[in-house]
Amino acid sequence: MYWKRSNSFLLKTKTIVQELPPPPQIPIPSKIKETIMEKPDEKLFTIKDLEKAFNAGRKTETIITWSDDFKEKFVFDDLKLENVWIVGWSFGTNLALKYAKDKRHKGLILLSPTMMWTDPTELLYWAKDGRPITALVPEHDDYLKPDEAREVFKVIPQIKIIPVSGAKHLWVGEPMVHLVLNEIVKIVAPEKAPIPTEF
Repeated sequence: MYWKRSNSFLLKTKTIVQELPPPPQIPIPSKIKETIMEKPDEKLFTIKDLEKAFNAGRKTETIITWSDDFKEKFVFDDLKLENVWIVGWSFGTNLALKYAKDKRHKGLILLSPTMMWTDPTELLYWAKDGRPITALVPEHDDYLKPDEAREVFKVIPQIKIIPVSGAKHLWVGEPMVHLVLNEIVKIVAPEKAPIPTEF
């Protein structure tokens, strides 16, 4: 039954995506353009490539907004899940802060928040909402480092910011993978933490 439901969910999601209008074209944030111009030898993409990438991100955001009602129904009404937490990583942290506002989920877990598309009104929403938010912020993140995160999120009194020494935006390799998964388990299912390292 679970797999049937999952397949149905995927098929319905595909149908929703196919019905979407083209995403709006948006400019690249000036901060990123300036970084590229300052280090031309280190750039991996041209400005045109980046414009495509940013607009692809906006398309993903459009898909999320169009399919929110369906996903909430699937998770809460069909599967009848109760201990639901929203985990967002990188671009997904913007989506979590912007759209994950169903009153039935428990809170947010943000991995490498970028704050690239999050505006102050969304932060104020979560400050008033009061549900717990935990942000894991890498020491060497490309977008938002721990001190910057503390400043940006200071309007949300209940947020817990965990600075991670030596970590980078992608959390590649060990011990970073275990660290991130363990922090998620400590929040979602604390009785199962720490997660085992041997089987």
